Amino acid sequence: MIQDSEDFPDGLDCMESLSREEWQDVMGALNESESGPQGHFQIVDYSEKAVALIGDTKQISGELKRIGGRFNPRLSCGPGWIFPAKKRAELEALLAGNYEEAGRPETAANEGRKTLEEWAKGQQDPDYIMKAYESAVRLADGIVLFDRPRIETKFCFRDEGPDYEFYKELGSDENLLRDYFIRENMDQQRIAEPDENANMYIVKYAGEYRPGRVCVYFLGSPEYLNLCREDTIRIATETERSLYLAELARVRKAFRKRLDTYLKRYGVSKLHTWSYWANA
Repeated sequence: MIQDSEDFPDGLDCMESLSREEWQDVMGALNESESGPQGHFQIVDYSEKAVALIGDTKQISGELKRIGGRFNPRLSCGPGWIFPAKKRAELEALLAGNYEEAGRPETAANEGRKTLEEWAKGQQDPDYIMKAYESAVRLADGIVLFDRPRIETKFCFRDEGPDYEFYKELGSDENLLRDYFIRENMDQQRIAEPDENANMYIVKYAGEYRPGRVCVYFLGSPEYLNLCREDTIRIATETERSLYLAELARVRKAFRKRLDTYLKRYGVSKLHTWSYWANA
């Protein structure tokens, strides 16, 4: 019996048990994530001033050379590429596939992750923070965290009225189901695009579990937040708004890439739509 699937790979879930096919999908996704996007790699802290990359690097040797790597068959950790330590973030970006067409790393995306990592070191649960959150941006009052969005594959239709015809069409049209899957995932609350006409409020809760964290809300009016007397709230500056929206755009772009990869691998075979009134 399986009672918790929280740490399953992207978009893979189960009920109380796994079929053989589901088990193979889970293990295949886990093995793929451990081996990296293009092969079996390992970054080694070679010295205080250098890092090394070892493994099956033949297919990306040109990219490694372009970002300043030198191949050395006589490294103490085995044959591999040696880089200055300051190139580690750029190397990680290459291995993660975060490269623009021009071949340059998306350094801004790395900054969001780096900000999160630096802040997490001072918290009680840094490992959980790095797993649960995608990145962070620093504002005047503190850190704003961006949740790592989960791929949702189960969609329940509760209204037998206006949803009825759409639900029937969704079940018979693969392209419509793909579009619905992407739209519903991209619109989930944690990463949804805010109303451009709403004010951006920064709230600092007096009883925040993680010191130094602030929360962001896009609202016409903050009245419904029901804040305590010790909490503080203010409207963000234009600079803060721009910083937040830029990081949100990067989080959405990365998540869309995950969704496209999921569809490329599984299609719509693992998407489930149902309604209690239609399937009874």
